[in-house]
Amino acid sequence: MSSYVDDSLIPGERVVKRARLSLMVYAGSGTWLLLFIADLVYVIMAGGLLGWYECLIPLFFFASDVISTMIRVRSTELAVTNKRVLAKTGFISCSTVELSLTALESVLLTQGVLGRILNYGDLAFKGTGNVTVPISYVSHPLEFKREVMAVSDAAKNRAS
Repeated sequence: MSSYVDDSLIPGERVVKRARLSLMVYAGSGTWLLLFIADLVYVIMAGGLLGWYECLIPLFFFASDVISTMIRVRSTELAVTNKRVLAKTGFISCSTVELSLTALESVLLTQGVLGRILNYGDLAFKGTGNVTVPISYVSHPLEFKREVMAVSDAAKNRAS
């Protein structure tokens, strides 16, 4: 299966850097897993498996959350080429943005304390015409932001 980024390249365009989502997108799944384990321990400690079916509820939500998160991770693409920034999210219904590097005004990076420690964050690309492209849970966001800004500056210098 080819990627959206590779299929969208125009003649003379090459991918400079790709970004992936951080494993922190699975944090919600971890919460459901902890609830399942706590429920299972409670059922066992209560003296039997009479209420074992109660454990199926958090197990169901854990499994569905893992599956939906896996689809989100596999269907999100973010790349910078020598001409533009490309972002694609979604699987069945998808949303794409292609922002020319000459139209790129700024790249906003938001990182909380945990994001700084685990090296993930939210990136938003702001272009002319008030276009903003937000992508959450980007792995190594500072590296990607630095690469986008370097390629954007080079493109703007070539244009002028």
